[in-house]
Amino acid sequence: MFLARKKVLVVCPSAAATSTFISQKLRDLFARERIDAETKICSTIEVESTVKAYAPDLVVSSSGLMPGSLGGVPAVRGLPFLTGINVKEAEREVLSILAGK
Repeated sequence: MFLARKKVLVVCPSAAATSTFISQKLRDLFARERIDAETKICSTIEVESTVKAYAPDLVVSSSGLMPGSLGGVPAVRGLPFLTGINVKEAEREVLSILAGK
């Protein structure tokens, strides 16, 4: 059971099409699972400052991230949400992290 609204930061190189697509897939997952969560999009270069300002519970990224740029926030690879390959596994990982498991 999720009590507080969860925040998910979605990252791609340019904060455009890729992150928008992944963000929509995550919102669909949250609606299907009845999870109170929001998504925010940023570019790879903005990750460190956005993590500090937004304080997400999870980062989902379609690009490589610099070590230390997430300030200890867990991250999930976003590629499965784009390709559909291993997407169920990625969804389980997202749900598990947000549930604190």
